[in-house]
Amino acid sequence: MSGPNGTTVTWRSSSRCRTKIVDRVAGAIEPEMLRMETLRVRRKAPENLTAWELIFRGMWHFYQFTPAEHRCARELFRKAIVAAPDIAEGYTWLGRCNAGTLFFRWSENPAGDMAEGWQAALRAAQLAETDPYAHYAVGIMSVVMGRLHRAMEAAQRSIDLSPSFALGYMLLGMSRLFLGRAGQAIEPFQRGLRLSPHDPLAFLWLHFLAFAHFLTGEYEESLQPALNAAAKRPDLPSTHCALACCLVELGRQREAEQAAAEMQRNSSEGQEELGEFVSRFVNPEQREQIRTSLRKAGWQGNW
Repeated sequence: MSGPNGTTVTWRSSSRCRTKIVDRVAGAIEPEMLRMETLRVRRKAPENLTAWELIFRGMWHFYQFTPAEHRCARELFRKAIVAAPDIAEGYTWLGRCNAGTLFFRWSENPAGDMAEGWQAALRAAQLAETDPYAHYAVGIMSVVMGRLHRAMEAAQRSIDLSPSFALGYMLLGMSRLFLGRAGQAIEPFQRGLRLSPHDPLAFLWLHFLAFAHFLTGEYEESLQPALNAAAKRPDLPSTHCALACCLVELGRQREAEQAAAEMQRNSSEGQEELGEFVSRFVNPEQREQIRTSLRKAGWQGNW
């Protein structure tokens, strides 16, 4: 099993081991720092908050991941920008917040939120050229604007700046997935999840990973991330979409029908909401692959 000099395989194995250790350490530090800092900030009265404290409080609301909490987070990020207009982080988080609001159809003013989010992300990258989070903000706003090649460039820039930056790999995977490169999306998703296994939004990356496996015909590999995503966020229709698709292709018809029914129950706007999500996959054959599997699972949509 070794090379001619008896060292090649051992070195490669050791290198992979070191990479996994670094990934685990990096993935453990950031969530714990976020948890401790947000707990500290939440104890303070709002009138006593500095710009940084406004940002940390906004982060806490952001990670609750509901329309109301995103709106609350956005107001705090806006206040942080007013309090400290030369700090990049306020703009970074405003861009990220608006991207989530737009992606999940929570926006009451899509055009205004898109313009604000894009300008905030660009300002963040201008103020902090070497901050991977600022480039992630540009990238995630690029995704919701349909600028997937720009998103992929921003993802790569963030990874180049910080090779252990989990969100950079997630963004790279998402960009590739929506561009029709599902097979190339799997490794970045897996790397990002390994780097940040306890990310509060891990359910998003899990269901994107499930779609990546599904679209490459790897239905068995698709099932577990789809199950995990649906268990973590049963109220999100797209998690049940991924689950229904892989279950029906595995011949588990009754469970697939249950997932499709759950998807329908949790879709506030019915076909239009799910149709917009599926439309983000730019490859028409992949969109049809998703539609076909959903129909087999009992979905009656006509988009």
